[in-house]
Amino acid sequence: MAIYQPYFYIIQDLENLKYYAGCKYSKDADPATLLIENGYLTSSTTIHQIISQYGISRFSIRKIRVFNTGDEAFEYETRFLQKVNARINPRFYNAHCNNGVLPSYGSSKYKSLMIQKYGSDNPAKVESIQEKIKQTNLARYGVNHPLASGEIQDKIRNTMIEKYGVSHAWQKPEVRAKIDVKQRNKSISKTKSDPVWKETVGKEAIEKQLRSTDQVKKGLTVSETKSSIEWKEGAGKAARNKMKETLNDPAYRAATEKTCPHCGWSGYRSTYNRWHGNNCRQKNIDSGGA
Repeated sequence: MAIYQPYFYIIQDLENLKYYAGCKYSKDADPATLLIENGYLTSSTTIHQIISQYGISRFSIRKIRVFNTGDEAFEYETRFLQKVNARINPRFYNAHCNNGVLPSYGSSKYKSLMIQKYGSDNPAKVESIQEKIKQTNLARYGVNHPLASGEIQDKIRNTMIEKYGVSHAWQKPEVRAKIDVKQRNKSISKTKSDPVWKETVGKEAIEKQLRSTDQVKKGLTVSETKSSIEWKEGAGKAARNKMKETLNDPAYRAATEKTCPHCGWSGYRSTYNRWHGNNCRQKNIDSGGA
């Protein structure tokens, strides 16, 4: 299960000793991912540009303080930025002090503010907002949604290649593994919901489970069960008949038997390899042995 831990942090540029203060309160908030490869590198464009040019080692973490909720982390960050007046403080990279910045998305304060302003806790559901978003996207990208824009798709593709070496997230091995597991589980679920499966394999499996449960209730061990007359005449007899059919099947015998090229002996491949192959008398005679 992923860790969720909202936190406030301060990092320092080791070259010019300037600071950047911020907080992380989204769903993937985890202090352990701060300033690591493929981790969280702050939300600052300025910090991103410096890291892109000089690397993560240019910065050092000076402080981390964790909170129970995103609201607490955001409020602490706001108080700190306003106290040091970070927006105009030459010792800080911060471009604002959270003045006019919305509370953390999804928090109770955020929802309350959205209801007061738009009549809904999610502005994206308001028709007037949806229309504004649509018009903005059409004006900027010529499409209703940014992801439908070829320009945005190219940017995303280039970013993925630069960061992860693949053009799409699902091509990453760890993501591919998760997708494969989900597809396999979905396939299993779909199979088990199929009426034909339920009446054949599923029914047989349920009956077998009930028989096993009944045996456990009777206090019978596997050995005792197999030695009982009921088992011998029922499941045991069916198993023996099935084995006989398999062993007498020409296709099965052709696949599992092997004939000695020296003496013509025929038998199971495993028996030939273990007992007959190198011990064949005719083979020793043919090779000039005793």
